[in-house]
Amino acid sequence: MLSCGEEAAIMKFIRCCVVAMIGSLLFLSTAFAQDETSLLAKPPDRENPKSWTRFTSHTDKFDVLMPAAPTLKQETRVISGQQLLMSYYGARRGQSDYAVVTLAGLNDANWHVAHMLMLDFYCRSSNPFHASFQKDITLDGYTGKQFSLESGERVGEWRIFAVDKTFFAIAGSSNSRYPYSLTRFFDSFSLSANNPTRVNANVAVGKRVSNPTGRWLIILQTFSRHERARANQRMNFLRGRGYDTAVVSTDAYSNLRPGLLVLAMGPFSKRTAEQRLGELRLVAPQSYIKAGW
Repeated sequence: MLSCGEEAAIMKFIRCCVVAMIGSLLFLSTAFAQDETSLLAKPPDRENPKSWTRFTSHTDKFDVLMPAAPTLKQETRVISGQQLLMSYYGARRGQSDYAVVTLAGLNDANWHVAHMLMLDFYCRSSNPFHASFQKDITLDGYTGKQFSLESGERVGEWRIFAVDKTFFAIAGSSNSRYPYSLTRFFDSFSLSANNPTRVNANVAVGKRVSNPTGRWLIILQTFSRHERARANQRMNFLRGRGYDTAVVSTDAYSNLRPGLLVLAMGPFSKRTAEQRLGELRLVAPQSYIKAGW
């Protein structure tokens, strides 16, 4: 049996140990909270602005600030007998993606077709996005349109301009947890000084005529977004028989159900689409027409 003095000494020792343990836990908890706060306050894609460099495309004649040398991807399409070339210049830094997409060879300057083709190409080269129209904009006197981009936790912006027979799209996106301004990238884009179209910008704008009737698509077949290989196989089959079809994402059209791929022709006027529909039903019985926007 312990004496009263020994028992008191033991109890004092135990109290000291408990106080020390509580103090240690509080210190660790505070340190962890501070550490977590610092992680949230300092996003993983923050970089020194001075590390950016100006990239110049001598082929497509534009200049833009990029965080790194862009990766170039190209794709050719034949639409209504027109040989089209699409180019994708993309770079990534941390949580953010930056890209410029160009399209050359579209003689009728139909921005709806260009928007559809370029956005589909961009989504296949970067991430699948849903685009929502925001407002009309201009670049060096050329008219354009601005869209917001959204895909899961990613948000961004898409700007498209028609410069005579060439289309330019500037796209930037980032994780929505770190919605940093992409203004520097967008504001740095310009047509190269040696681009002859800059001289005729104001004249070209005056000659542009919109075609609100040419918005009808012939939908030959619908696929899930995971069936692109199957959709391309069907497209190639019909092209081999003389039908100028294309596989496009429905996210590019406000009137179509998003999240799908469609094998389509057009856009046409409603009258032309109805006339073409009869012959197409011989090879694709489930075909129908629908306004894309």
